[in-house]
Amino acid sequence: MSHVLSQVILEFCKKRFGGVTPDLLLAPEEVALLKGQAKRAKRGFYLVLLPVLGALGFGIAYGLIRLRSALDGSAVNPILNDRPMFVGVSFGILGAAAALFLGIAAERVVLRRLLGWSPDLANRYCATVHGWTARRQLVFCLVLWVPVVLLFALMGWNFGDRVDESGVAYATVPWVRHVQPYPSVTAVEMHTPTGARGRTYLLVRFAGGNAWEYSLQGSSATPGSVAAYIAQRTGLPVSDLSP
Repeated sequence: MSHVLSQVILEFCKKRFGGVTPDLLLAPEEVALLKGQAKRAKRGFYLVLLPVLGALGFGIAYGLIRLRSALDGSAVNPILNDRPMFVGVSFGILGAAAALFLGIAAERVVLRRLLGWSPDLANRYCATVHGWTARRQLVFCLVLWVPVVLLFALMGWNFGDRVDESGVAYATVPWVRHVQPYPSVTAVEMHTPTGARGRTYLLVRFAGGNAWEYSLQGSSATPGSVAAYIAQRTGLPVSDLSP
């Protein structure tokens, strides 16, 4: 169902924004000839380009991971630290997205030159085969690419919780990162909502009105163990506010 819906949306975007007019369309025999040329050229093109794109994507991801990890600093005796997971996954996807977009852009520019096609012929081929003019296809990919990049950049830069000897670090909507030292903690509260679907959660309040909520179950860092860890370092009692 989702595949059919995505195809419908894509076809609508092609018709509405593709920029294809009847005068751009090539004859079937021309398309068949050019497809054969493009297929052979793409095989050699990507044989060389894929290792380059892979290395580039890895380099971007590795550089961002190293930078963010250096700014975060090393966790000291953490009871909870899912920052490395979010940083690694988010910037890994970001590096792959960057390599993908660069590959699409390189195909549109470099491959055309390797084939010896004029810009007009390449544009007409793209319009006939893909349903987009070359420029509009690249812009459409960019429109899809930018939100993905922003999303995972924000996730990698800010998302994830860490509780260690230095304090509590967490992100709030719109994923602004907060680092709270233990002297700023004003209350450590355990809540268990009523009802079969209620989940026990920890609420840590800080001076200034900010608060951090944690409810992950099924791991070594349960709300109870994290509450005890914070209480030990702040000297505050754990308040049970269950009804």
